[in-house]
Amino acid sequence: MLNRIGIIGAGAIGCVVGGLLTKAGRDVTLIDQWPEHVETMRRQGLRLSGTCGEHTVKVKALHLHEAQGLAEPFDAVFVAVKAYDTAWATALGA
Repeated sequence: MLNRIGIIGAGAIGCVVGGLLTKAGRDVTLIDQWPEHVETMRRQGLRLSGTCGEHTVKVKALHLHEAQGLAEPFDAVFVAVKAYDTAWATALGA
């Protein structure tokens, strides 16, 4: 079983996947490059709406520089960034 899941990129796709996995009881950390977005997720959680209903989910969120200092690795990392950001995102997840 995957105990710790990291999602690099907290845009639309990363947030939906991360939010739903968190709602399902998984230990998920969203990692993003925008400090304001990270702070908003920490304060307000994620508001998910759409075909799966309306949900507000409390999530763990880190800025890129915080993620670089993590002591323990993730069991799995999803990369959910634009194509031009994949080089640095995959290096961070390694």
